Amino acid sequence: MSSGKYKLRVAGAFAALATLALAISCTGFFPKSTLSTITLQPPTPQVAVGTTLAMQAWGTDSVNNRTQLTTNVAWQLTNISATGSDPTVATIDPNSGLLTAVSPGTLTIQASSQGITGTTTGTIVQIVNSMTITPSSGTITADSTSTASFQISGVVQVGSGTQTEDLTSAVTLTLFQNGAIVPNVVTCVFTSSTDTQDCTAATGSVLTTTVYSLVVTYGGYTGPQVAATLTVNP
Repeated sequence: MSSGKYKLRVAGAFAALATLALAISCTGFFPKSTLSTITLQPPTPQVAVGTTLAMQAWGTDSVNNRTQLTTNVAWQLTNISATGSDPTVATIDPNSGLLTAVSPGTLTIQASSQGITGTTTGTIVQIVNSMTITPSSGTITADSTSTASFQISGVVQVGSGTQTEDLTSAVTLTLFQNGAIVPNVVTCVFTSSTDTQDCTAATGSVLTTTVYSLVVTYGGYTGPQVAATLTVNP
């Protein structure tokens, strides 16, 4: 065999060995990526009673690739807290993540796959056609002790009809002036013993008597703005 042919055969053998070694090294030293985290979409869902929402689970792997997880995902609800009389609040399909809202309340939604779990908090709200705040006005002093108390009722959809329900514990009261939110002046907190939203003003928050709008917000309400007049004296 000529020297040239021998050298070509040796070179070919080394090339084949190099290719095999590279394949082994890629398999051994660069293993397949694994699931690292799961996030849920929407991140903090609000679902109206009687409706459904298809939750989504998105996974991020060890090399930072992100993709929707559509198979081999287990869904469940935990930390269910009812704000109405029905403790069911919601159900979820364990395979598809379809959330069905049953009654008002809050809950934790979990999706698990490959030993990794993602969680988020959801709220089930009534569909509210109209709301009323009582009384329609109040007056407090900026001394952190004077309190104005309010109750809120709403006409909610129940099946094919409607009924009036107490929404005091479920609403948020926000201070506005000239269409803009006014922070750090008034705090409103629900008091269960009196079933009222009790509003107080921070000490020294106003220098002169000021009139604000105390706007009611609720996740299931899309009607005209509902508000009381709140006067804060120095």
